[in-house]
Amino acid sequence: MLAFRFTLFCCLLLLVGAPLVPAEEESPELKAVRESYEREIDFATRPIRDRYLSRLETLKRSLGARGDARGALAIQEEIDRVKTAVPGSGGVARFAGLWRVTYSNNTHTIFAINPDGSASQCSDQPKFPVTQNGKVTVVGKDVLLDFDDHYSMHRLNLSGDQLVIDLFTPRGAYPAGTPERITGVRIGERKP
Repeated sequence: MLAFRFTLFCCLLLLVGAPLVPAEEESPELKAVRESYEREIDFATRPIRDRYLSRLETLKRSLGARGDARGALAIQEEIDRVKTAVPGSGGVARFAGLWRVTYSNNTHTIFAINPDGSASQCSDQPKFPVTQNGKVTVVGKDVLLDFDDHYSMHRLNLSGDQLVIDLFTPRGAYPAGTPERITGVRIGERKP
């Protein structure tokens, strides 16, 4: 237990941003009201956002056709930013938090995901508090967690309060390969 607390402390030191609030402090009523608010905001802003994304896609294609790869990449980054910033739309903010993930070989790690999509992976072994940095992005309908190791790809889903991860190893197996299913339990919540 001491090793787990030490590792959690190391992960917290690596995160910059808002304070952690244990998940159990949030009432179901608050969660329901917040989700309703996010749905209403999404409904009201979706037409504007969709037009903006459509214009960005057109601009990206135009820049790509002219051979401006740098410009097209900048447009894609803006598209990704807009898609991930949308509350309740499958963006990354709903995955924000600290997650204790258990692999099929019974090893554990901690994923620290921030509302902006930046992420870290910390070992829960006190001898190896190595952290990998990564990024959560939306690709089509998939929410992907990609660490700097370039070894695997994590497709994220939520089932209640549990993080469900389809792990593609090697990363080239995404999206057509058969993933390993692993799960994570929220141990803390990131607040914007």
